[in-house]
Amino acid sequence: MRVVAPWAPLLLVGLLACSADGTEPAPKGSANPPPTYASAFARMLDSTRRANDFPSLAGAIIRGDSTLELAAVGYRVAGEAPLVADGDRYHLGSVLKHQTAVLAAALVDDGHLSWTRGLAEYFPDDSLAMRPEYRRVTLRMLLSHASGLPRDPAPGTIPAGGRSARLSVMRSVTTLAPVAAAGSYSYSNAGYMVAGAIIERAMDRDFDQVMRERLWLPLGMTSAGWGAAGSAAIDEPFGHVVNANGVRTAVPPQSQGADNPAAYAPAGGAHMSIGDWARFTSSLLRAQSGRDTPVLTSRSWTALTSGYTPTAGSDSYGYGLAVTTRSWGGGRVLSHDGTNTRNYAVVWIAPLRDVAFLLVTNQYSASVATQMDVAVGRLLQYWTSGR
Repeated sequence: MRVVAPWAPLLLVGLLACSADGTEPAPKGSANPPPTYASAFARMLDSTRRANDFPSLAGAIIRGDSTLELAAVGYRVAGEAPLVADGDRYHLGSVLKHQTAVLAAALVDDGHLSWTRGLAEYFPDDSLAMRPEYRRVTLRMLLSHASGLPRDPAPGTIPAGGRSARLSVMRSVTTLAPVAAAGSYSYSNAGYMVAGAIIERAMDRDFDQVMRERLWLPLGMTSAGWGAAGSAAIDEPFGHVVNANGVRTAVPPQSQGADNPAAYAPAGGAHMSIGDWARFTSSLLRAQSGRDTPVLTSRSWTALTSGYTPTAGSDSYGYGLAVTTRSWGGGRVLSHDGTNTRNYAVVWIAPLRDVAFLLVTNQYSASVATQMDVAVGRLLQYWTSGR
């Protein structure tokens, strides 16, 4: 299983109608009453959830330092009690990539890392075994998908564990032929795993620990953690998968295949509440407006969102965020989506409007990207019309 992140959804082409009362029939065979929600935002989200047959849906609208709207609606397991709560934790998949980039930038500013140092300098003992094309690959290239590394490590080559496994991945993928010329765009989860290995080498600590200490805790993101959240007691949303025949299966968080291998953490291995995701996004908006944050200066953070690797047309990829334009955003907007093929998350940020939209569901299917694209459009409609 791999993190999949087609970072440029269609976006905001359709709008879903919101029912008058926001209720739904109880699931077949269930004695549970249908959920009801007090706020108009939650009712809108639940109408959107039901229209797409999602088990649950969590969303937020952020404006500068304020979370204007936030709610989680639906069920932790499809059609079964209990309902989700606003503080429930969802897996973000590759949406985490920008958080990894912000962590790296903070370590660059502190002098622990360098944007321009090559892999051969970070891993001198392994440099002779690397293909020559990778020896001068920089942290900047890794975080902007310009390294030429493959999208993912080869199946069966990822050992268990985190820190040692990421070092093993680095040694493995740097012996493979590049899939693209250095400097050209080619999406790579493996590149982010190698970036995690660089951070661990520089800090002599596990990436997971460095992320928690240097980013999450300073921003008050106390719910954030690694892997699939929760237990068999259904204390958090279970992931779900819908197969080609439309059959939906709940995946308990401690079951085999509930998440990607732990080595994927820097590429997209974290969960958190919608509120903590909003805290991070609010800090991003703060930096975009010229104000420093507890983890990174405005200047350094803004440099991460300017676009580094050209992609299609006028679009580009920065450091864990796609950079493109939308009229509703007043011009330049930032976006990313992510999935561990059990959950799906998407963020759209309009710095010129000082607004951001977050949406996550605990379900994955072949159609989920298109469904969530339309659902984000519904958030935009709510933001502009209030209904």
